[in-house]
Amino acid sequence: MTGQGRELRADAARNYERIVDAAVEAFEETGLETTLEQIAERADVSMMTLYRRFGSRDQLVRAVFDRVLATEIEPMTTADTGDRWRDLVGALDAAVEVIVRRPTIHLLAFQFQSVAAETSQRLVRSLEPLLRRATQIRLSVTAQSTGNKSQASMVDLSTRTGG
Repeated sequence: MTGQGRELRADAARNYERIVDAAVEAFEETGLETTLEQIAERADVSMMTLYRRFGSRDQLVRAVFDRVLATEIEPMTTADTGDRWRDLVGALDAAVEVIVRRPTIHLLAFQFQSVAAETSQRLVRSLEPLLRRATQIRLSVTAQSTGNKSQASMVDLSTRTGG
């Protein structure tokens, strides 16, 4: 675990993890009004420790988004079942499931738009290899079926989604 680009001592890393875990739980249970004091208390750390690890609420919210992405969404983007489309749809389903399961985390995005923008970019980057693989196979099939590579860019993906 790093803190502003450097490795943390073991106790500091544990505090970081406890604070982020407590923040995820607190935001989901208490809502957007959750105070940093409530998070510190839940993590069993002092306010000084919380501010040492996270200089502001924004930084803590960024860490919460990073945690949810890293533990609940990004692992799904590495799926390789052999079916490129299924891998992409599975990752997108996982992302939607997290948003539905963690509505308060999603609402934080509206309060901290710069954090949400960074997180969205990270999600898109993590999905990019799946999107590329799924698009390549679909474009290849379309080009073969039309016999015209210029039409390959005009793909109706609704046939894959049942839409």
